[in-house]
Amino acid sequence: MHRPIWAFRVIAFAVVALLAACGNADAPVAPSTVAAVEASSSSKTHVEAVVADLHTGMGYAAFRERVLAHGWTPRASPTCRADMVGDDAAAVCARSPQLTACHICDALPELQSCSSDARCLVRFGHAANAQNLEVRVFGEVDAWQDAGDDAGLQITAWEFVPASTQ
Repeated sequence: MHRPIWAFRVIAFAVVALLAACGNADAPVAPSTVAAVEASSSSKTHVEAVVADLHTGMGYAAFRERVLAHGWTPRASPTCRADMVGDDAAAVCARSPQLTACHICDALPELQSCSSDARCLVRFGHAANAQNLEVRVFGEVDAWQDAGDDAGLQITAWEFVPASTQ
């Protein structure tokens, strides 16, 4: 379902890159697109390599292992624990330290937030890339180590966003 959108983005990126390479000064190009076109070939390689290893429905443990193997690193959210537990996270976790929400941000520093309907957002960055990899996952976050495509936490979508987007 998300692959046609990805294909459209790749085609759009290629058209913009072609226009930029041809020196078409009349073509409107957004600043973020210009930055993407000017990215080094090594950063494109990191993006292409990680995307080649992903598929919708992939178990989170396998996804995470592959992303880390490609040199991507977790982008921690300073508000993860409060987002997972609530504003009174310190008090709640002092009373009930066994709660998954109290320690999941330490286990998964890339975790940004989760909704009550089991949808979460994770974020990775790469030193050679000016973009973050944002990934939507679905399932029970405490099942993040489950193996296989029938794992309790699976990726549903991904996109690359400017690294300054937090």
